[in-house]
Amino acid sequence: MNFYVENDQHNIVIHKAHTKQHLIKIIQLLNLPIKYNILTKQELLEEFDLWILTNMDIEFEQNLLELKGIEDLIDYLKTPPEKAQDYKSIKDKQLLMVKARQVMAFVNNGQDLTRSFYRDKTDIMADAKLLAQQGGDMPSCRRAVYLFNTTLPPAQHIKLQLNAYTLEELKFKLKEKKNKQPIFKKREGKFTIDFD
Repeated sequence: MNFYVENDQHNIVIHKAHTKQHLIKIIQLLNLPIKYNILTKQELLEEFDLWILTNMDIEFEQNLLELKGIEDLIDYLKTPPEKAQDYKSIKDKQLLMVKARQVMAFVNNGQDLTRSFYRDKTDIMADAKLLAQQGGDMPSCRRAVYLFNTTLPPAQHIKLQLNAYTLEELKFKLKEKKNKQPIFKKREGKFTIDFD
């Protein structure tokens, strides 16, 4: 069974794919008054269930999860954290991952076609569109499309279906990765200089 119903004392159905860390993120993003630090996952589920049942009339203000009220929260908890995969097999998933790496390599090498896996820019655009359509719930595919969009003018951006929270998390991870790279690189070796 896909849903969290271990005993009959719970009224809200929470999908089992929601981990404790994911539930804590939801609590933090919605500023819910649940003390998650001292609870196990089972106790956290019980607290969540109790809080929802006692606060059915609460409306949420703007939040990154784009939830408006308790009904939206209940629907969000019933579904897995990410959509079901669209690809038919593991082989298709691996192909999407390879295409994502190739697109990121093209962007990271300064959009130089001679140093990439592509013959022309139409191939890159086709791969980026494929990644946006079929790999929207894979982090590396989202990252590849997002990076590729930074090389395009705004009118040609490829539409990627993301909620506001996922987009902010993606931007944060890319910025964090960029900040980890060294600013200056020291080169060592023998360099020959010709004076003609």
